[in-house]
Amino acid sequence: MLKKNLFLISALICLLALGMTSCDTPTEQNRGEQSNSETVQTETKTAETKITPDLPDITFDGATFHLMQWYRGEGHVHNYFEYYSDELNGELLNDAIYNRNMRLQEKYDICITQNGVDAPAETVAAEVLAGSCEYHMVAAPPKNLANASRNGTFMNIHTIPYMDISKPWWNNRANEAFSVNDKLYFISGDLVLYEKQRLPVIFYNRTMTENYQIENLYDVVDAGKWTVDVMNMYANTVSNDTNGDGMLSWENDTIGFLSGSYTYIPFLLFGMENTFAPKIDDNTFNLNASSERMISSIEKIGKILYSDNVSWREEIIGKASYTSTYQAFQEGRFLFFHEVITVLRNMEMDDAFGVLPQPKYDEAQENYLTTVQYENSGTIAVPASGKDLEMTGVILEAMAYDSSESVLPVFIENILQSKKAPDQESSKMLEIVFKNIIYDLFGAFDIGGLSGLIADNIYNKHGDGYTALIESQKVSITTDYEKLVEDYSEIDH
Repeated sequence: MLKKNLFLISALICLLALGMTSCDTPTEQNRGEQSNSETVQTETKTAETKITPDLPDITFDGATFHLMQWYRGEGHVHNYFEYYSDELNGELLNDAIYNRNMRLQEKYDICITQNGVDAPAETVAAEVLAGSCEYHMVAAPPKNLANASRNGTFMNIHTIPYMDISKPWWNNRANEAFSVNDKLYFISGDLVLYEKQRLPVIFYNRTMTENYQIENLYDVVDAGKWTVDVMNMYANTVSNDTNGDGMLSWENDTIGFLSGSYTYIPFLLFGMENTFAPKIDDNTFNLNASSERMISSIEKIGKILYSDNVSWREEIIGKASYTSTYQAFQEGRFLFFHEVITVLRNMEMDDAFGVLPQPKYDEAQENYLTTVQYENSGTIAVPASGKDLEMTGVILEAMAYDSSESVLPVFIENILQSKKAPDQESSKMLEIVFKNIIYDLFGAFDIGGLSGLIADNIYNKHGDGYTALIESQKVSITTDYEKLVEDYSEIDH
């Protein structure tokens, strides 16, 4: 477990004792039993098709691999959990993480230690500037790592030996989106689990679909027909004035669509294959925020988000003793609930429920897509201390690969096989979600504040004046992006 108040956020942080360690001699007892999913995953891969990392047969003479991660206090819901475990406790995911690290320690003769603070990116940035950084890896939300990267805080991933980011255990979409002038300072991959539990999905009340004779929505997804128009149609089908007072109200009536927060609006737009501003090259971009598809998408989601069929987190929290919107969904009066996957950990309801990917723009759209919450997701970077780069590359590559084989399958299994989990068909839905994460450079670096501009306009003005708003911001958006390119061009590593 992480310790409270390990550090102050300052350049003096590395002068304190370095974190907790999991460096006991790995025995059969403390290595623990691998989960069934780990074994099955290994057995079903054949030598002909299995891709493995190209790593040297090397050891590091007991060297310590230090990692820094996000920690916001004992038991906090937003603590990172996927990089370190100090002991076996019988919980599948914890033990898979522990076993992975023990395998790495044994194979490469290293000792893995960790520390956690509330602002890991900023902490490491201060240490690098002070020349006192001892960390080999830092894990933090993309927005934080993006901001720190502009000051030369991290190593260009392309220069780190043995890290092959073209391999499937790294997320190539993230690599492409976050790269500027062939410089890539933060990445994502199969070892980054916090990112995955913060991905948005559509929870739905299966009992309600049966009561209203709504078709099997899993079949709709499989047929490629799960679109915003279909979601709108069924949201309107179930919405009714249950208590007969002549108006629809989230407190007492049946409502078609519930959203965790208005800040989730960009999630839906990205699900409909929109992006803010994809790069043409390092000096030019398309401002898709004002494209015809984006405008049409805003109109489509407006049919549910700005009718009487929607309730927002901001309207519910603090009323009727609710502390979270999932409590309202659990009452069985909402058909669809747009939230992040992590609420599965707390969901308990009498009605049967399931999980769907975000809907497509139309049936012609090839994939069901999702994106990350840049200020509350996960990525990793390597501090620009020049420290032990060979070991860093070997361990990160091995950790990412091992995670894809052992930890990620257990993560999915852990979500869906708890007593609070929905039906097993949801497992297939989550696999669709995990395979189709898209990223946007302008979102990660908050270029022009586009995400906030879009969410605020749709929430407060229902999309009115949206085109004029984006047009008025084009100069500042362009200037913001040009400054990013300039900042990266001045970094020599």
